Amino acid sequence: KYIKHGDKIACCIKADYLITTGVSNWGAEAIGIGMGCHCTEQFHKKIYIKTSEVGCADGINGKFNGSVDGLPYEEHAKMYQKLVRAYQDVMGDNGIKLKS
Repeated sequence: KYIKHGDKIACCIKADYLITTGVSNWGAEAIGIGMGCHCTEQFHKKIYIKTSEVGCADGINGKFNGSVDGLPYEEHAKMYQKLVRAYQDVMGDNGIKLKS
């Protein structure tokens, strides 16, 4: 009703604050990185794969392979690295780095 193409957005949960992103995980990752918390590429991939192993399926394609919103893990890895680089460009190499 209030958002252009809102009927095509894959979410029906009411929220007090809306963070608009192309993929739901990217918004959550941007918040974490913005708070100075990010992980190695290896640990990031483990997180995506582990969620599939414990029964979390992609909400668009129903697969248990680390994909999210219909995009393969490799696309998420690219965005994650862009977000980390953007943070580092502003804040330097400070922040909490989570390791596997």
